[in-house]
Amino acid sequence: MSIRTTLIRFAGLLAIAILSGCSTVQVYSEAAPGIDFSAYTTFSQAPPPQSVDRSLPGYSSITGDHIQASIAHELEAKGLTRASTGDGDLFVSFSIDGQPRHDIEWSEGGAGPFGGWAGGSTYTVNYVEGTLTIDVYDVEKKELVWHAYGQTELYGRSKGGSATMVDKAVSAILKGYPPEPESK
Repeated sequence: MSIRTTLIRFAGLLAIAILSGCSTVQVYSEAAPGIDFSAYTTFSQAPPPQSVDRSLPGYSSITGDHIQASIAHELEAKGLTRASTGDGDLFVSFSIDGQPRHDIEWSEGGAGPFGGWAGGSTYTVNYVEGTLTIDVYDVEKKELVWHAYGQTELYGRSKGGSATMVDKAVSAILKGYPPEPESK
């Protein structure tokens, strides 16, 4: 096999590895009209759900605690201060929903004795493709002021681990918070 052929195969395998390792988060958000989000300085959080629908495997209170911590981290990075439950300007909650998915993937063997690829096997990968929803309420007005959700692989397959996927999803969702002020 020539060096050129080997490089072309390697580049193709690298592109496949990069594309299969990337999960994008599709985000949708909306804000209540007429809200001055710069007036909010503190937030508190609802406790994470202890369990979710039994058809959603892999979720645990540990996952919920990580999602909650990731949300707090993102909001603090935006300049908000965490308050005890019920004492913030904002009350933040999340919910999670999804579908178990299964992919069959191929594991490459290696270079065979006659220059080609040898070996390799297939295996099943289980993961959860789902929706993480984050809701932000004005405590004083007792109304929803910002709602967003992201759809992606939430946990189970990522080479970076579930925590990495949760952090990516939370970061992508909260990238749009606070929303741009309305132009007058």
